[in-house]
Amino acid sequence: MKIKTQNIYLILIGVFMLNLISCQKESSDVTEEVWTTVEKRMTTWKERDKNGQLKIYHPNFRRWKNDTLQTKETFIGDWTFTDMQINDIQIEKREIQFFTEANLSVAHYKVKETLEWIGDDFQEDDFKRDNGQVWTEDYLVSDYYIKEGERWLYIGGVVK
Repeated sequence: MKIKTQNIYLILIGVFMLNLISCQKESSDVTEEVWTTVEKRMTTWKERDKNGQLKIYHPNFRRWKNDTLQTKETFIGDWTFTDMQINDIQIEKREIQFFTEANLSVAHYKVKETLEWIGDDFQEDDFKRDNGQVWTEDYLVSDYYIKEGERWLYIGGVVK
């Protein structure tokens, strides 16, 4: 009888370990799905791919821009840069939080953009840009994504 009890314990431990390994792999896969969406959001931003960017946005997207709470349509309304272009974007991944019951994730990361002034020389008060001038800007970003079907969609966030 003792042998059967030990076998049952070994089987239960084995099932538990397989379940644990399976959950870790699933968690890793889901984390990678979110980072892939973050990278796509940044790539479409850099390439000024408005349609690609809009495909990532959830219909109920909201985010502050200055003192106005923007929707998907109003936020993307100012899409074209006429005087500058983004030469490079680097993402430093920090952490993703998951809120499984709501299929919600929050991706925290840093962004470093390298920009180039391609317009005419410009000066207004203390702000000055010369044609060809290159500079970098750093941002701290927390993006909120909600999973619908097989896709993670950008529903809002904070950039500072």
